[in-house]
Amino acid sequence: MGLKCNPFRVLTEAEWTAVAVVPPSVQKVITHAVAPVQIIGEPGRGKTTTLLAVKSYFLEKNISVMYQYLPEGTHRFDKQRASAANVFLLDEAQRLTRRERQRLCRLASGMRLIFSSHEDLTAICAAHRLPLTTIRLSQMDTAHLTRILRKRLAYFSTNEQPAVAIGGDAVEFLHARFGDDLRAMERFLYEVFQVWVGHAPAEKVLTADFLQTIFKTYADGRVSPRSHTNFTNFCF
Repeated sequence: MGLKCNPFRVLTEAEWTAVAVVPPSVQKVITHAVAPVQIIGEPGRGKTTTLLAVKSYFLEKNISVMYQYLPEGTHRFDKQRASAANVFLLDEAQRLTRRERQRLCRLASGMRLIFSSHEDLTAICAAHRLPLTTIRLSQMDTAHLTRILRKRLAYFSTNEQPAVAIGGDAVEFLHARFGDDLRAMERFLYEVFQVWVGHAPAEKVLTADFLQTIFKTYADGRVSPRSHTNFTNFCF
């Protein structure tokens, strides 16, 4: 098969950092701007992935960076971690209490801050006279989706050359079916690669026709979507 494992299984933070791709809109901002940046998007649109891609970008430039994810039920950020780096990346900032948001704004005046949120935090930043750049993750184009998929497949290939190619028609199919909902797309592709193991054609190109067949089976309920957290260690 030429793959280390199902490339669309649940990834570790280190794996996400390695495969994440910075969206063009974010790349432009982090390259030139130094003001705090908030990344807004609906669930599944790639906010966490984007922050991890940004982390990789700064690490490659030998700039110290700290990333913190706030799980559900956590309402405080780690000030010590935030102060220990040149760049602080905070994921799920909407979970902070109002007091913690104010503390974050005060801290951001002396450091570079980039955070993700489901809620727009412009008002509280403005109240602290903190300039803020907002990026909304939506309407991803097929060019960016192609970069995401190719990097993921290349990372999990056993050789230098990707073991599986994804056709342009397959990218168009995924974009038409899922839009910018990367989470739903990932779950579907996990099922695709579970089937692909035994049915992959010799040329190893993922096509729209193959995806359409799996999607119809998936939609009809003949393939029961499994929680791919149970297959983290599953390899081909």
